[in-house]
Amino acid sequence: MGKLGEALSVERTRLFVGRDKELRFMKNWLARQDAPTEVLFISGMGGIGKSALMLQFLNMAQLEGVNSIWLDGRVCMDSPAGFLESLKAFLVHHPLVKASQNESIEDIITEMASGKMLLCIDNYEYIHKIEGWFREAFLPGLSASGLLVVLASRQDLSFYWQIDLAWQNRIRHVKLGPLTRGEARNYFSQRGLEQESEMERLIGDSQGLPLAMALFVEHLLFPRSESAASALPISMRVSAEMLREIASPELREVLELLCILPYADPKWLSWLLGTPITMMDLGRLTECSFIRPTAGGLALHDVARTFLIEDLLQREPVRFQALRIKIMEGLTKELKQAVGQEKRRIASVMLSTCRDIFHLNSISIFSPNLNLMEMQPFRNHDLPHLHQIITEDVAYSISSEIDHALLNALAEKFPESIHVFRSAEGVPLTFTAGVLLYKETISLLDQFIPGVLDDVFPKEIKYMRHLPIEQADTYYQLLTGVSTRKSDYTFHELVGTIVSDSIIHYTAGLRHVILTTYEQTNEMLGNLGFQLRPLPGRTSEHPLYGALIHTRDLRGSDVGDHILDLVKIPLGSGKAETSYDLTEKEMIMALTLMDNPAALEQTDLARKLSCSGTELQQKLQSVFSYHPPFPLTKKDQALLKILAETPLLTAEAAAEQLFISRATYYRARRTAIQNLIDMIKAAM
Repeated sequence: MGKLGEALSVERTRLFVGRDKELRFMKNWLARQDAPTEVLFISGMGGIGKSALMLQFLNMAQLEGVNSIWLDGRVCMDSPAGFLESLKAFLVHHPLVKASQNESIEDIITEMASGKMLLCIDNYEYIHKIEGWFREAFLPGLSASGLLVVLASRQDLSFYWQIDLAWQNRIRHVKLGPLTRGEARNYFSQRGLEQESEMERLIGDSQGLPLAMALFVEHLLFPRSESAASALPISMRVSAEMLREIASPELREVLELLCILPYADPKWLSWLLGTPITMMDLGRLTECSFIRPTAGGLALHDVARTFLIEDLLQREPVRFQALRIKIMEGLTKELKQAVGQEKRRIASVMLSTCRDIFHLNSISIFSPNLNLMEMQPFRNHDLPHLHQIITEDVAYSISSEIDHALLNALAEKFPESIHVFRSAEGVPLTFTAGVLLYKETISLLDQFIPGVLDDVFPKEIKYMRHLPIEQADTYYQLLTGVSTRKSDYTFHELVGTIVSDSIIHYTAGLRHVILTTYEQTNEMLGNLGFQLRPLPGRTSEHPLYGALIHTRDLRGSDVGDHILDLVKIPLGSGKAETSYDLTEKEMIMALTLMDNPAALEQTDLARKLSCSGTELQQKLQSVFSYHPPFPLTKKDQALLKILAETPLLTAEAAAEQLFISRATYYRARRTAIQNLIDMIKAAM
């Protein structure tokens, strides 16, 4: 019968994902007969996986028969004597190192230097008071070859390590970041999660943070844990791990501001706090593992910001809303006084500050990295890629032939009308094209979409056809596209670049008009303050039948005032009193989990309805009875069955199964889900 430690080692290795570069380094070091003595410094915020990586190193060393030592900085007293005592205690009891209680620490250290050795110190930040002794006295007494010292710390490599010329060729610094989507998917799959929709939700919710990933799986697989800690919201458990780095109430107030703001310089922090922030406070903040300096000031690590803001919302929603309004009022004043690029920067900050209120299909479209996802001007070599995107998006196009021809005309005559967001390799991932309406642009559009502008602007078009560019005050959105090629960004984040570009690029008072038959944009445009009306004069056979005209009129006002008005809607008001408090996303998620009452109980839908998973399961199963409950129809039932069994099926494929057109499918889906919402609410 094997030892427990061996079984644990196997299980840790099975569940460990990612960090390929670091594991390769360790494998190469173990394989080298003449491996030099080196220090590998691993830093990163709490929960990022430093300890897990260190345990993998220990497993790898032990499999190769290399003596290994693991110490926890939290239990080493912050004195040389305390550190040596902890080291001796480990060596005496560790089976791979021959040492006895009677041997002196000097003899033990001499024995350490006689063979290949891995020394791991976790939570290294706790022994920073003796770092000078450790670097200048302890390590130099060990072997010049065959020793790897791995130090894991929340804080970055200290200044003294960096300027020590003697160590420069022997030290490596690895700063761990979140796991990629692929690595997260691999982890959840190994933990036994199979449903695609469930996995995608957890990937988004966990933000690639290993601690959060583990907690979400624990919450899902063991929902009835009696542990008080397990009963806490996951965001609170994750943020508590981070917040233990900050003890000062003053600094926690700064942290709350940085939860909401994407970044803030000392000037902004001072006027929001109502008192100047000191250099000492700034220094203490920058020592935190999840706070980083940026060109715009201090910022939270994106993953930390996600969990800390969710925690604040759960604990003190009223305080969160008051803080955000205070921030937005200040930024609105700053925006009015700004010019040029500064105006764009502040508008971007405002959008990031309230990014949670903008959704497409009830999924947030603004990334925490909104300030880094800025569109750029069109370049001629972008054109083939943009045509490819239009081809990929043909399902959402009114006329693919017109779109291709219009893009070519815009690229030739109005290239400034096209904005592009590119990958790190320079390949366009999304684009948007729109024009100010004046005599030249209207003349061009009349060639490609004759009669459309007459119906969109029936009372103004004659006047607008004679307008010079200097008097143009209406921006007309023509084309948008999102590439289907694999990238580091989600579909919704790429949509967010289009929306933010539209808002930020035109901060002056303009009227924005979008004509679309794609009904899924209604929620997003409504959140952006657009008013809608139907396009008149089209029969059911016409490609523009059912098209909606979306208008947002900012003439005579500033975009800052507009966004501030959206933010001032109290949390939980308005929509909470209507059928929209249960979203399409929540209903589809519940349908896909219908056979799993434990998972259903953890959904937002069950939480909003205050019901158990079993109760919700019974209500959902009744949808598919022989006589569907009122107000559901047999047609609703057939459509909902497709959503429940194949949630990732494309709209085109679903429409084909139901023998209806794509446009009819979207209308039918909206009706079916609304009827399901009404049925569920009436039954609870």
